[in-house]
Amino acid sequence: MIPPGVEEEMLRLFCAEAEDLLGEIEQGVLVLERDPGDGPTLDRLFRAFHTFKGNVGVVNLVVLQQLTHELEALLDAARKGRLVPGRDTIGVILAGGDVLGRFVREMAAQLAGESPGRQLRLPVPALVAAIHAVLSGTPLASPPEGRSEEHTSELQSRLHLVC
Repeated sequence: MIPPGVEEEMLRLFCAEAEDLLGEIEQGVLVLERDPGDGPTLDRLFRAFHTFKGNVGVVNLVVLQQLTHELEALLDAARKGRLVPGRDTIGVILAGGDVLGRFVREMAAQLAGESPGRQLRLPVPALVAAIHAVLSGTPLASPPEGRSEEHTSELQSRLHLVC
């Protein structure tokens, strides 16, 4: 789980920055659920995933780099008007954020000495396929893998508080 050849201090910095970016992503999704065409929010989400992509590249997390690249492409399409964010778009963004969050929390735990070497199974290929489906205009048959029911409920309750 911890990439070889990367200093622990660099990984700790990565985790701290990732938590900030995940907070930005979560807030952006809350806004998109109310106003899917909000241009400044689409720009902020795009930049958050773009920064995340660069950061995972620095610490050599290739699989997460692919996921963040695909999410960035999805948001770029929305920013340029080629995609109107709907339920499926928001679902894959949420799922992507959840997957990234699970990875970051696990890495932080391992850096703190909890279960070193434990592997985390993440549905990255399924999520990338869901992103491609959304980009091609194919409706998703079910919510994308990666979203935890607990997190979805938490976001929904926050949405009610924000509105």
